[in-house]
Amino acid sequence: LHVVLTQNRKQVQWKYISDHELKTNIRMFDHLIENQISQHNFFPKICGNKVCIRLLNRRDIKQYHQFMSNANVAKYMSWYPIENIEASKARMARIFLEYQQEELFHLAISLSTGTFIGIIGLSKYDLTEKTCQIIYAIDEPYWRKGYTQEALELFVEYLFSIKKKDTIIATHIKDNIASGKVMKKCGFIRTPSRDTTMIIKGKEEELLAYTIERRLL
Repeated sequence: LHVVLTQNRKQVQWKYISDHELKTNIRMFDHLIENQISQHNFFPKICGNKVCIRLLNRRDIKQYHQFMSNANVAKYMSWYPIENIEASKARMARIFLEYQQEELFHLAISLSTGTFIGIIGLSKYDLTEKTCQIIYAIDEPYWRKGYTQEALELFVEYLFSIKKKDTIIATHIKDNIASGKVMKKCGFIRTPSRDTTMIIKGKEEELLAYTIERRLL
């Protein structure tokens, strides 16, 4: 049995519910959140020749878990591989709550067919009215196919033209050379003055910084 807090018009109280009731309530909550997100429509789906950037949805869970549980994907990221799909569902539920606040921290990268292949979004670092930092990652089966580059280019254009950012920053762990190559292909310029260090998975890592500026006419 699980203990949950319930509320009605008269009182707040604790009650015991079964596994089945808990899972049913979670499904109902997920549907409610997703319906509210679809009504917000705060982020327009944007597409290129190969990929689209859109909001995550419940139908992405299988591919999302595959992505989040891949040790090779997590190698240069801040998270450890997720061990079970329930943990992935919980993480996705937190993303849905972010969407209710119209936050762009975790967006889906998908193929034109709708298949989820990775994430792109904003970091909470360097986030101001005119600046932001981008984070992104692609699932291993889709590496070296040009998907990451196109997604990054699409998102940069959106941030410049719609969100009116002047400076966009991207960083990568020093050993992640491939990510730096993608940034350069998208027009980012190496900016050592923004380099920093961070404790990632218990280890101090050097982060190399790149920036791109909006061209003001």
